[in-house]
Amino acid sequence: MNDPEYLLVDGYNVIYSWPDLKGLPLEHARDKLLGGLAEYGILSGMQVMVVFDAHHVRHGTGHVEEMEGVTVVYTREGETADSFIERLSGRLPPGRLFVVTADACEQMVSFGRGAFRVTPLELKEDIRRVREEAQSRVSGGKPADRYLENYLLEPVRSILESLRRKKT
Repeated sequence: MNDPEYLLVDGYNVIYSWPDLKGLPLEHARDKLLGGLAEYGILSGMQVMVVFDAHHVRHGTGHVEEMEGVTVVYTREGETADSFIERLSGRLPPGRLFVVTADACEQMVSFGRGAFRVTPLELKEDIRRVREEAQSRVSGGKPADRYLENYLLEPVRSILESLRRKKT
């Protein structure tokens, strides 16, 4: 069994790096980012965590929530996403952690702790690639190949067929 892979994303850093998110209202940009990352996490098998800065939010206590399989962290007042990511990257297994940020200093710190560095634009490209691969797997083959019954074991298929033909 393979060790889990973690994708640790500096949320606002990515939002301000992606042209299609940069101009949107912040809440909408966050929702779009989280939706795309949720899909990416499912398709790639990675455990995704997004960190949003709250260091300018007065009296912010910080909190963690789960949204569509993505762990979302809002840091507390005075804490940057960078400092949270640095701390967390030291705790996760090296070689299985991918840190997404455009911040060169943060990339170097993460790399020094054994994580792989990923720029926001590299992430965007990987999301596109993974979506295309998934789409080609779904749409490939003949239409009859996509029927569920073609993937059932014969005993299960027989039981279901007898239930289907049973008179009520």
